[in-house]
Amino acid sequence: MKTRSHTVIEACDGEEGLELAIARRPDLIITDILMPKVDGYEFLRQLRSISDVAQIPVIVYTSTYVEEVAHLFAMACGAFRVITRPAKPEELLRLIDEALTATPPSSPVQLPDDKFVLEHRRLLTDKLAQKVRDLETEIVYRKAIDSKLATALKASGQKIFDLDLLSGRLTMTEPDEVGERTVSTSANRAWLRSSVLAEDLVLLDDACERAKADRSAIRIQYRHRQVIGEERISELRGSYRYDESGTPTSLSGTVLDVTGHVTTENDRRRLAAIVEHSHDLIGSARPDGTVTYLNTAGKRLIEIDETASVFGSDMFEDLYPEDVSRVQQEVLPAIYESGEWKGELRFVGRLSGQAIPCECSCFSMLNREGVVTNIAIIARDIRSRKEMERQLNLRLVQLTALRRIDVAISGAVDLNLTLQVVVNEVRAVEWVHAACIFLYDSHLRELRFACGDWSQVDGQILAISERAVSARGPIQQVDGSGFDGITIQAQPLLSKGVVKGVLTLAHRAPEGRDQVLTSFIDAVAAQTAIAIDNAMLFEDLQRSRNDLATAYDETLEGWSRALDLRDKETEGHSRRVTDLTMRVARELRLPSEDLQHIRRGALLHDIGKVGVPDKILLKPGPLDEEEGRLMRMHADYALELLAPISYLKAALDIPYCHHERWDGTGYPRRLKGLQIPLAARIFAVADVWDALSSDRPYRKAWPRDQVVEHIRQNSGTHFDPEVVEAFLRVVTST
Repeated sequence: MKTRSHTVIEACDGEEGLELAIARRPDLIITDILMPKVDGYEFLRQLRSISDVAQIPVIVYTSTYVEEVAHLFAMACGAFRVITRPAKPEELLRLIDEALTATPPSSPVQLPDDKFVLEHRRLLTDKLAQKVRDLETEIVYRKAIDSKLATALKASGQKIFDLDLLSGRLTMTEPDEVGERTVSTSANRAWLRSSVLAEDLVLLDDACERAKADRSAIRIQYRHRQVIGEERISELRGSYRYDESGTPTSLSGTVLDVTGHVTTENDRRRLAAIVEHSHDLIGSARPDGTVTYLNTAGKRLIEIDETASVFGSDMFEDLYPEDVSRVQQEVLPAIYESGEWKGELRFVGRLSGQAIPCECSCFSMLNREGVVTNIAIIARDIRSRKEMERQLNLRLVQLTALRRIDVAISGAVDLNLTLQVVVNEVRAVEWVHAACIFLYDSHLRELRFACGDWSQVDGQILAISERAVSARGPIQQVDGSGFDGITIQAQPLLSKGVVKGVLTLAHRAPEGRDQVLTSFIDAVAAQTAIAIDNAMLFEDLQRSRNDLATAYDETLEGWSRALDLRDKETEGHSRRVTDLTMRVARELRLPSEDLQHIRRGALLHDIGKVGVPDKILLKPGPLDEEEGRLMRMHADYALELLAPISYLKAALDIPYCHHERWDGTGYPRRLKGLQIPLAARIFAVADVWDALSSDRPYRKAWPRDQVVEHIRQNSGTHFDPEVVEAFLRVVTST
């Protein structure tokens, strides 16, 4: 009941039970009939007479009053149901559920009158008297049985049984706790049979029938279930007794609970089967190495016949020689100290002679005195795991190499450096002894050595590589180029179906591993071909870019010469001021990328003059105010001409701003100081220097010292002082 979460309240007798019922008002009451102080009938009558508890259902559960008249009297007193003990738990639980869910009677229970009660009490009293007489007879009977079997009980320690075949009474006798007297219990034959499992009951009946027919003893094991539901195994040994007519009258013998023994034996057999059929080596040996057991898997591991006996052989003979001393110096001391040891040991196959790595667990086996008598060992063959680890490590090395090659390809523009990285990574792989790369010239249709181990490539290596080009696929040849037992493999480097070169290597990959190496070489070859292709594309692009830049610069120089030719008086001026401006820019340590734009700007410094009429540009005398204004417009014309050309935007500083002055009085925007681009500030000095140093129709060239002095005097007004200092360092050093 407690398993169903019912709260159970217990009373020792009928009087206490009645008090608890009134005080606690339970949902259900279960009572016996034969109880001290107040019996079950009186308990029912009093309960039904109290209105507060009269509706509580009551189940009568008795083993003494089993007659129908006793049950009828209990129902007449208000019992919900009467059930005889022993009852199956599920039947009792079913009645409890039924009582708890039943609808209470609509009217009070009509209790029997006094005459009815007295009559039934008389019957019950007679029943009790008969019960007392039966008990007295039973006591005498039990004493007789106890006298006969006491000696046997003391000697055997087993349960002694006697089954009266006529009455069906079963008497079980067992020794008490100290073994000085017997304790007996009785039951009926039906109760015993109900506890035996059905399939074993058939076997038990067959054994009994054979014993009767043969007048032989019975010995059989059977399974039975206890009241609490636990399954046990007992062994029955007995024999029949017969009357004068040969009819069996009783069956006597012993019953021994052999559950533990049978379970142990079954466990031992199961364990033996598990050990014998395990895929791991399981065995035992004495501390001196004498083998006492080895399972089938162990025999297979050390390569001996599975039916052969290894008892008494020397375990150390099957260990790898280097591990024998390790067992003696490390393993055995650890087992004696802590009882166990775990680690790797190597066995040796008796047929192949190969070392077999195993993951081992060893532990001590002690006798009752705690002395190590045997050492058990469980060993798992880890060759497959070792091979897998080896392959994983190899794959990791290969992936790392591929990553390094990828980084080299991504970060380097020098093809030779990239190819050297490829060769180094391939050569670092296990089994590879040498490697080199050839580049293929599609125009000459020949291979050219790029880098690698064969600086002097012989004809055979080159021939194998050329065959790979022709086949457009890998070529392998054993014993090539004097490398005994080594495979020469040539892998064409293909990009978009075009041969870019050949990766050739010498390796000694074991059988079965060559595929691992080949897949790696395939990946390296694909990456290398891309690297070569990218390098060639980069070279082509760089060449085209250089050609285009050269064409641009030549065009600019042509424009510059055209401007000089228009104004015969300034012929050569553009080239001279450009050279001088570049020298000053380098003196100021301007970045190389800026120098190119400065050069282009210097060449085109007067490009705006194409918009100035010839009559103004070529006028020999001074310009009037309007002509001067038109002449100053050439800076704006330069902006309009060059700004739309993205290639020349960075060169606009000089054509647009070289007439600005340091003090802000220049044109076209009257910029001042550092507002003026540095390139324009440099060019302004060079332009004035060349103008004053050259002959003009209206004057002769100034002497060098006079020009230098002029430049110095205009430092801080017309020119940037720092630029002037740099300029003078340049012109005075030549």
